[in-house]
Amino acid sequence: MDADDISYPERFALHNFDVLLSGAEIRASVYRYFFSPPVEADGPMLREVIDAFGRADFYIPVGGLHPLEDFGVAIANSWNRPELGKQILTM
Repeated sequence: MDADDISYPERFALHNFDVLLSGAEIRASVYRYFFSPPVEADGPMLREVIDAFGRADFYIPVGGLHPLEDFGVAIANSWNRPELGKQILTM
């Protein structure tokens, strides 16, 4: 099966700033699609990701902006207090 055999009901686009400014995370498992097209079995998982990012109410709370030297606080908050939201390091 090639990439042309997989059809999705509509095109989905996500701008870099949508990911960066909302603090969203793209996990490494998605990067493999830069090198080879998805297979049919990946369709449901990819549709779930697309649907989540495409919702108007999609929001990732930012729990703190930390200078790089305060990485320990950011890591501790991420690990111990995830309800605060995404911890972002600034440079």
